Formats: sequence, structure tokens, C-alpha cells
Amino acid sequence: MSDVATPRPSVLPFLLGDLLLLAVAGGIVYQSEWPLSTANMALCTAAVAAGAWLLVTPFILQHRAEMKLAEADALRSTVAQIQNLEAIKQQIAEATGAWMNIQGECARTVQTAKEVADGMAAEAKAFTDFLRQANDTEKATLRLEADKLRRQEQDWLQLTLRLLDQVFALYMAARQSGQPHLVEQIGLFQNVCRDLARRVGLQAFSPEAGEGFDPQMHQAHQCAEPPAAGTRILLTLAPGYTYQGKVLRPALVQVENGAAQAAAAAVPDKGTANPQPTLPI
Repeated sequence: MSDVATPRPSVLPFLLGDLLLLAVAGGIVYQSEWPLSTANMALCTAAVAAGAWLLVTPFILQHRAEMKLAEADALRSTVAQIQNLEAIKQQIAEATGAWMNIQGECARTVQTAKEVADGMAAEAKAFTDFLRQANDTEKATLRLEADKLRRQEQDWLQLTLRLLDQVFALYMAARQSGQPHLVEQIGLFQNVCRDLARRVGLQAFSPEAGEGFDPQMHQAHQCAEPPAAGTRILLTLAPGYTYQGKVLRPALVQVENGAAQAAAAAVPDKGTANPQPTLPI
């Protein structure tokens, strides 16, 4: 409701008019003879009715003014609410614009993060490929070096075995010479050579005469068929070797059953030199 006071009409003129009309009606009644005639009665009634109308007229006018003021207040309240709606609409529009800006910034942030993630993934893939390629290259280099070292080791083993075989042949020749001092000197030389080879894992072994034949450690010389395990060994023709615990070459021996075959094979044909036993390398 509005705090503005409703204007009140002046009651005094209406009150004076009402009193005047009542006085006219009273004068007609007082001056007329009884019973009143119809004309006088009508005049009195009209005067009283007019006076009553004049008396209530200011209140009717005041009521109309209050109604118009109430309508104006309602209209003003409606306008204020409409203005509030406009302000709310403006706030909603501003919030929507801010939300659109935030959404745009979020979209750009997501796009930037995606680009960064893609770049990191590409860099990680390139780095992984580089590491894989470097690893493959290193493996190939190490494999080549290992093969080279393995070939060098095989060449060294072949050379060392031949040297030790030559030393053993020299020792056997010294024994056949019948010179004890020479046998002792050559034997010491052979032991020194074998001790040096033993330090790098190359171990020589020579079965003694009378030991049992072992197919895993011994090889029979000039036998048509492999002798049975446990067959007595008569002579060691060439020592065997183990390298780092593995049998590198079995010892070449002459067994009891193959002695006759070896003697027959030792008889040379005409124009043929004395054959030498073949050492398995």
C-alpha cells in the first residue's frame, strides 16, 4: 500500500445543503394543512432524498478516490515487479554470457590439454622407439662382440690343444728314448703347461692303464665297434680335455679288445709311411 494520504473532500458545503433541504421539507410540513396533499408529500420526500444524497456524496467521492489510489498503487507495484523482472532478465543474460565465456575457456583449456597430451604421447613414443632402436643396436653389437669372442675362444682353444698335444707327444717321445733325465725335464715342462692352462679353465686328463673305459670321457682308437663301458684301457694315446667343467675332447685310448685291430692297422702297406693316430679336435 502507498503511504500517500487520500485527499478528503470538504463536507461543510454538502452538510449545509443537506440542512437547507431538510429545512425546506420541514417548512413544507409545517406550513401545509393536514393531511398533507400528494404534491406536498412528494416535495417533502424529494427534499429529504436530496438532502440525504448531498450528505453521502462526500463519502462516495472519498471512496472513489481511495479506489483510484489503490489501483494506482497496484499499477505501481506491477510496474516495479516488471522492472525487477527486467533486472532479473539482465542478470540472467549476464550470467548466461559469463557461463558461455567459461564454457569457451574450458573448451580451449581442454583442447590445449589434449594437444599437450598428444605431444607428450608423441614424444614418449619417439623416445621409446629411440630406446628400442638403441637397445637393438646395442644387442646387435654385443651379439657381434660375443660371437667374435666366442670365435677367438674357439681359435685359442684349438691352438692351446694343439700345443698341449705337441707337448704330450714330446713327452711320449722322451719316454720312448729311455733317458730318465730327459723324461723328467719334459714331464716338468708338460706339468707347467697344463697348470697354466688349468688357470683359465682348461683341464687335461689322462686315464691310467687298467682303468675302465667311459664312453663319455674316452674314445677308443681304431675300433670297428665302440667298446663296452668298463673295458680295460691299455694305453693313452692322447689326453682328454675339459673346459670349465664340460668335456671338450675325450681322451684317445687303446682298449684291450681293440689292441689286435690297432696292431693290424699299424702294419704299413708298400709305399705307405707309418700312420699317425688322428686326434679328435
